[in-house]
Amino acid sequence: MITFMLPLALLAAADIMIWRGWVRRKCRVVRRVYLVQIALPWLLLLWLVGFMIVRKEPWLDVERTMRMMLWVVWLFVLLAAGKIVYFIFWLTGRLLHRPKAWRAAGAAAGIALAAAMICGATRGRDHIEVRQVEIASGKLPASFDGARIAFFADLHLGNLMSQQRFLDSLVALTNGLQPDVVCFGGDMVNLSSDELTPSVVETLGRIRAKHGVFTVLGNHDLGIYGDSVAKPFALNVIEILNAYGRMGWTPLVNESVYISDGADSIAISGVGYPVSERHKEGMAGGIYDADPQVAYRGLPDSTFNITLSHTPVSWPEDLPCADLTLSGHTHSMQMKFTIFGASFSPARLRYKRWSGLYRDGERTLYINDGLGYVMFPMRIGTRPELTLITLRRR
Repeated sequence: MITFMLPLALLAAADIMIWRGWVRRKCRVVRRVYLVQIALPWLLLLWLVGFMIVRKEPWLDVERTMRMMLWVVWLFVLLAAGKIVYFIFWLTGRLLHRPKAWRAAGAAAGIALAAAMICGATRGRDHIEVRQVEIASGKLPASFDGARIAFFADLHLGNLMSQQRFLDSLVALTNGLQPDVVCFGGDMVNLSSDELTPSVVETLGRIRAKHGVFTVLGNHDLGIYGDSVAKPFALNVIEILNAYGRMGWTPLVNESVYISDGADSIAISGVGYPVSERHKEGMAGGIYDADPQVAYRGLPDSTFNITLSHTPVSWPEDLPCADLTLSGHTHSMQMKFTIFGASFSPARLRYKRWSGLYRDGERTLYINDGLGYVMFPMRIGTRPELTLITLRRR
């Protein structure tokens, strides 16, 4: 609650400061325009509160309204963030007794932030970036030295604006990498299995790999954010799993499979999403909850293992057999700033591990920044990611 209320308090303080310090001395037209600009973010906030109250009403087109909500949130942040940044700079200047210099810096920072948000909501959100990574392991069989894994996560289909164009681009890029294995890290849909339309199934079904396409369920795939009365959790998951079957993908629900190249084999495991207690009711007995012990049952310690786990929070303690874990979920909160090789994101405040490569001895975790978006249709400093992982024998 504090995290939510603090920006609102800063916004109110910024509006009061700007009005008293500059706007009230201007002409009537300027004052009226600024009053409208003050009112608009708060009206948008009221719209968001109203949507959260009625979003499960049967008369509401939830998917369309959800996409509208993304843009309302984005517009609210666009209108509010610049003023908050300016206010912080102004306050700092007052404390340091250098108000003019800090006011100018605050205005520049606010304008730069607005420009970054506009870029992030246009090219930044739908231009897929291919990131290449090499992973070395002494357990990797010789036949898999040089094997290529195409990995992506977090499509959130219901939120995609230019869906068909985006998916066509994803399929073309993925197949162009000529992968031996394709892995999807979960969150195919945003609210409901209905987002997996026949067109989507046909398009994603065109992805090809030597050993197949493997996927796990993410938290959004469980339907826990949609209307569980109209479509129970279990039914939502079953429909998604059936769609994967029509696409030719192999869903791994707390299970492992082996892929072979000559006499050598490696294992690919998939674990469920660790569902919170408040969402367990109606989960068909919890069979879609995370259960690594079931997933790894009978798996030899000597077998090189790739584990798909939507969330990285289970690594490494809860995934004892994983030599390489592939996760998504965090999106880098769709904002990442990299300076001199060091990256920062708001995701760092919530997740211990939130993007890229992490190692624990001989074990490796890779977190994909995701393809889609939630909360707002924007990506700053972290474009939609398709990862090409090359395995190397050490």
